[in-house]
Amino acid sequence: MKALQWTLIAFSALCALAPAKTEARKAKPSKAPPWYMAAPPGCAGGSASLASGRELAKQQAIAAAQATLSAQITVDVSSVIETALTSQTTNGKTDSSATTSSVSSSISKTSLMGARVRTAEETGREVFVLVCIDPEGLTKALEEVAYLEDALRGSIITGVQDTYKGQSSALATLGL
Repeated sequence: MKALQWTLIAFSALCALAPAKTEARKAKPSKAPPWYMAAPPGCAGGSASLASGRELAKQQAIAAAQATLSAQITVDVSSVIETALTSQTTNGKTDSSATTSSVSSSISKTSLMGARVRTAEETGREVFVLVCIDPEGLTKALEEVAYLEDALRGSIITGVQDTYKGQSSALATLGL
């Protein structure tokens, strides 16, 4: 009788541990592709769980990458504008905050329209995507900002081109 009790206790303990093992297996992270961990200039990676289905997961990963890319473009363009505006003055004062905010917001929205998925990869239980802007499209968007003086526009365009000039070679190195 005691042997049966000990057997039941041991069996119960093993059953209690089984879900913990399953949960530990589920929590194991997927191995992300190298381009996801270090995206080229003008690109951003996004990921999503395949649990919701392949197509929905891909759309979620694209949305995540676009959000990251939008923030990156805003920071990059703002930095370039701030640099260009340090040499520009209006009535002895720089008008950097209004110009920076307005231009970077407009450019970020416009340049995302030309962004495209360069690659997508499923690894384990996740899908990873790489979304990149078109640097020429970004330059064109800057050229169309009507309220910038020509000298300032030229400085900003040059700065943005310098920021994203390594995109093509980085994508080629990755085989994309």
